[in-house]
Amino acid sequence: MDWILYKGEGKQWAKGFVPIGNESFYNEGSSMADTPAPLGNGSPVWSMTNSDFGDPAITPTHQPGCGYWTKRVLPTEGIVYIADFDFSKVFIYKTGSGSTPGDLMGVIDGVTMGFTNPVAVFVYKYEVYIAEWGNGYQGHIIVTDLQGNFHRKWPYYTTPYESAHGFWSYTAGGLYVYNQEVYVPDATSYVINVYDLNGNLKRTFDAPSDGSQLIYGQHESAIALGFMGANLYVGYITAFEVLDPSKHGTQTPILKWGSGSGGSGDGQFFDINSMVVVADNLFVCDTGNFGRITEIDRNGNYITKFGIGTINGYGIDEYQGELYIASRQNQGVKVFSTQGDLHREWIVTTGRVWGIGLYKPV
Repeated sequence: MDWILYKGEGKQWAKGFVPIGNESFYNEGSSMADTPAPLGNGSPVWSMTNSDFGDPAITPTHQPGCGYWTKRVLPTEGIVYIADFDFSKVFIYKTGSGSTPGDLMGVIDGVTMGFTNPVAVFVYKYEVYIAEWGNGYQGHIIVTDLQGNFHRKWPYYTTPYESAHGFWSYTAGGLYVYNQEVYVPDATSYVINVYDLNGNLKRTFDAPSDGSQLIYGQHESAIALGFMGANLYVGYITAFEVLDPSKHGTQTPILKWGSGSGGSGDGQFFDINSMVVVADNLFVCDTGNFGRITEIDRNGNYITKFGIGTINGYGIDEYQGELYIASRQNQGVKVFSTQGDLHREWIVTTGRVWGIGLYKPV
């Protein structure tokens, strides 16, 4: 995985896993020459548009006075990002292959980046989105590049009710970025907040409580999110709903199943923690049922389960036909086939892993 960086007067070509400054922008997919030309009084030599940058969140609002446009060489292999809740870090690993574990590539440090207790990680295009727990303090979404260099952060929305009663918004996971929008479950208000890529709140929605989502006498909060087509699948502690993510306010679910009482039978759940959509099916981490992984179809019909007592997953993602799971059982990563065969595993930390996301090269 090589990155090429050239910026600043008198700087040399730098090759390898090196920092990329926020003031530098990169043109890809053009016929630009391999040797960059100077900007010249802050004006780029090549015509640049938002689409050239690949990510609409990165726009050239200013031109550095001395620097060079150049090509960005993206990683051609997958990268694993796994959150350490207790030590407030996100570890960066190679994916490994076969039975060979992934190698450590770097660490995103919460002390440096200003986040505490990360519970969810999602990689969208060329950026890493990290959600703080936020229980007892105002939680934030932190965004870095693939190497862990800071891009931006914002607090997720605090409702008037919370402000009046002194509560902070917090999320227990479920961060998802889809179609240039960031979905964050607010466990305090039992809603899902939707932001643009720069943290501006666009809309808020939820589903009405009819008693089927009640557990321990309280309405469940959304924990796990996933998209299948244009529909948003929401996993609560013991139940699922399929919602229309484009709507505002309270909406009637397109489909729902499960109940507040939960259960241990096939197709039942007792502590949904995260899920990933693979083709037309969902793989769900059920930490309350001996940490097993349950596969269901798009309508909630049970298919199979695996990993009982051996995984205890607090995050799941898929890459090239393999399931990557943040496993509390070994405080690290476990990689399975979609049929439930263990391929490889490695220890990441002595803290509690909580959340995992993968960069998936196109």
